Amino acid sequence: MAQISNRLGEIYLELNKFDLAKTHVLDAYEISKKYNLKNHLVTSLINFSEMHLKMGNIHEAQKNVDKAFLFAQDGNFLDALTETSKLQYKIYKKTKNYKKSLQFYEQYIALQDSLTNKKNLRTLTETKEKFEITQKEKKNNELQNINKLQTIELERKRLQNILIISASVFFVFVIIYLLYINNYNKKKNKYLSTANDEIIRINEKLNNTNKLLEYSNSTKDKFFSIISHDLRNPFNTILGASRILNEELDELNKKEIKELIEIVTKDSERLYALLENLLSWANSQTGKLKANKVNIFLNNMVSEIVQLYISSAKSKNIELKMNIAKNIIVVFDEFMLNTILRNLISNAIKFSNSGSIINIISKEQNDSILLIVRDTGVGIKEHNLKKIFDEGSNFNEPGTNNEKGTGLGLLLCHNFVKQNNSDISVESIYGEGTTFTITLQKSQ
Repeated sequence: MAQISNRLGEIYLELNKFDLAKTHVLDAYEISKKYNLKNHLVTSLINFSEMHLKMGNIHEAQKNVDKAFLFAQDGNFLDALTETSKLQYKIYKKTKNYKKSLQFYEQYIALQDSLTNKKNLRTLTETKEKFEITQKEKKNNELQNINKLQTIELERKRLQNILIISASVFFVFVIIYLLYINNYNKKKNKYLSTANDEIIRINEKLNNTNKLLEYSNSTKDKFFSIISHDLRNPFNTILGASRILNEELDELNKKEIKELIEIVTKDSERLYALLENLLSWANSQTGKLKANKVNIFLNNMVSEIVQLYISSAKSKNIELKMNIAKNIIVVFDEFMLNTILRNLISNAIKFSNSGSIINIISKEQNDSILLIVRDTGVGIKEHNLKKIFDEGSNFNEPGTNNEKGTGLGLLLCHNFVKQNNSDISVESIYGEGTTFTITLQKSQ
């Protein structure tokens, strides 16, 4: 009855018949409260909020949606949490609090994604269960067939023994028969040995194929995770801010317009950097990106990259210090070394607090050059150090200003260093800072 009353209220609300809508939603609310039906109680509160929002009573709409949010959170009702986020977005938009409106819009999109992911996970679980049942049935059939073959073999041996006993009087015949059996067993053993070797070889191939498939699945999962979340989130923010600019431009003052433009610019830059890393990583996974080693003046390249990040560092009150000898020439792929340095320096800025210093220095070591990027930032916990170069780990943490990332940058660094027959290592003390060291080949 609570569900029917809520639905009737929603229908009258769509028809803008507010008195009838209020009557039915109130009935649903009283029934739900009486029988402690929390999910229907949340629906009633959401309907009241929708009704007050349509009637222009923002205060009542806010009061009801806040109550709905608390009940939904208490009952872990994901659908209701999604609806309350959507209502908060509408309410704050009505009150022209665009920052809050955008926050709830992003929360609404994230919850909607979570609902979709839960449905997809349920589908995957059902598929996996069906597959396991099929495999079990197949294995049972195979065991039944083996049992039949064993029964036939036992029966054959029984008849063989009877035949030997019956033919014992014919000694010569028995010897001939035994010789025949012995020769037959030798051939069979030889055939079984060959078949066993073939099975071992096939199993090795299957194991290698499974490893490749696991790696491919890990790469695919990461790729789709980035597309479905990390690419969508900045797009959602840009679309939300753009929609507000488009719909409310005449009512916005200069400060509000500037604030929205800054949001669009910031997320556009983040999106561009992500796409650069994503394309480079995708090319490296498909083998399209090959190392083309050339002589590189290390000081010149580092100077150019430092200039790119001076503005970002200043915005966080971080100092970039560089100590690279001018006469150093290294042998490396120019694009790959540029990408590695950009990722290491941007990561150092991301995970450093205001007032920190980032040092980029070089040291000669025999025939090699050590390029070191050292920050005094937040550092990395010891148990996470092994994860940063592992493509299957999905290790990713926000920066000191809650900057978001995908974990692709360090994977790219690791891949590009390997393609150039070089080495990269990391040392970190949590709370004190991190040091990345790249071993580069010195030009002769």
